[in-house]
Amino acid sequence: NAISGKSLLEAEFNTNPRCNLDCGFCYTGSNSGDYISVSLSDVDIFLEQISEAGAKTVRIVGIGEPLLDKRILDGDRFPFFELAKQYGITSVVYTNGTLIDEKLSKQLHRYDVSLVTKQYSFSPQVFEEMTGNKGFFTQDKQVKLAGDKFIPKNLEILIAQGFNEGTPTRLGVNNVVTSQNIGELEQLYQFARFNNLAVRSSAFLHGLRDFDKV
Repeated sequence: NAISGKSLLEAEFNTNPRCNLDCGFCYTGSNSGDYISVSLSDVDIFLEQISEAGAKTVRIVGIGEPLLDKRILDGDRFPFFELAKQYGITSVVYTNGTLIDEKLSKQLHRYDVSLVTKQYSFSPQVFEEMTGNKGFFTQDKQVKLAGDKFIPKNLEILIAQGFNEGTPTRLGVNNVVTSQNIGELEQLYQFARFNNLAVRSSAFLHGLRDFDKV
């Protein structure tokens, strides 16, 4: 019992601010701001300390896109995940998913990584408006569902790789609720339940830059 044992359940690691999207509701812009990165040696110390405190999970979140941070992904190496596995810690990565292809999906699966990717809308147009990137939902990056609904290709790849198999699931979707997509919430939760996906919905993010669209 974590409470009686006064142990840590999980910890959080923030990556650098680099991002290949420009979501208007996000508190950072694409490649914005000055940031001092800690070294891999510091990451090792961080993981050792949280492990000693009892943590079994580390959430890897923004400021930017984690898979653009070389401490997370450096060519075909995964320095952070390699260290985390040594300490018996599971990594949960919050990603926009744009860099995930079949090869990367298989590599992440081997490291027992859990992933939370973006599913802002089933409409390519709305998805691109929300992410500030007109190339996000090109035809080769989308998968058609029933009717006029679409999902990103990377989400289909992760499902095919089996991230959503088992209990608890290792795959989730992240959604920021705005006036553009609020009518899709029921569809999102139905899709997630059918595919054994965890859902994380936020009303808005602090310091958002495009308030008119929220």
